[in-house]
Amino acid sequence: MPSSETPAWLHHLRQQVGRRIRAAREGAGLSQEDLAERAEISRHTVYRAETGSHATSTDAILKIARALQVPPADLFPSEYP
Repeated sequence: MPSSETPAWLHHLRQQVGRRIRAAREGAGLSQEDLAERAEISRHTVYRAETGSHATSTDAILKIARALQVPPADLFPSEYP
């Protein structure tokens, strides 16, 4: 049975993705609320994605990328541990 605790490497990657989302959002001059509205997701989902505190669904990441007008790959680090 899989552990419910998130491995450190995965948490670290979530944080990296979150920093990229936040940088792209701020670069576009958007608030979390603005991005949430454009992406048709909740502001809480944007917050959780940016902090890396919880797993963010693929659908939410794709909506965020589309709302930010960036390729989804731009939100992920190019190297993994």
